[in-house]
Amino acid sequence: MKLENVCFDVTSGVDSDSPDEIPIVFLTGYKVTYASSGSATPLFSFQPHPRTWLEVWNGVPKDIRSRGIAVCYKSNSATFVRTGTSSTSNGEVPNFIAPSLNAHGKTYRQLTPDGPLP
Repeated sequence: MKLENVCFDVTSGVDSDSPDEIPIVFLTGYKVTYASSGSATPLFSFQPHPRTWLEVWNGVPKDIRSRGIAVCYKSNSATFVRTGTSSTSNGEVPNFIAPSLNAHGKTYRQLTPDGPLP
């Protein structure tokens, strides 16, 4: 498998005592802030998602935002967390880390296909 074929990041430092709110595997291209109510900030230039011809044909409103990040948490739950929905949104995913997170002093790091992020 080549690096350009990997489309997910992982969190290092997770063990059996880690809180369930810690993301384990998630879509690459975002920098995660590992703190209570931490966000995922895109590492790319965010452009509002244009409607596809099928969305236009089916009458999907222009302001729909379908961008976000797929994530699997330690609790074994998986979801798609959407970006902010304001017209000024820069693609940041607010509350990517749950507000209830208590890391108990542990440090977590994001590992990307290119290596750890600072």
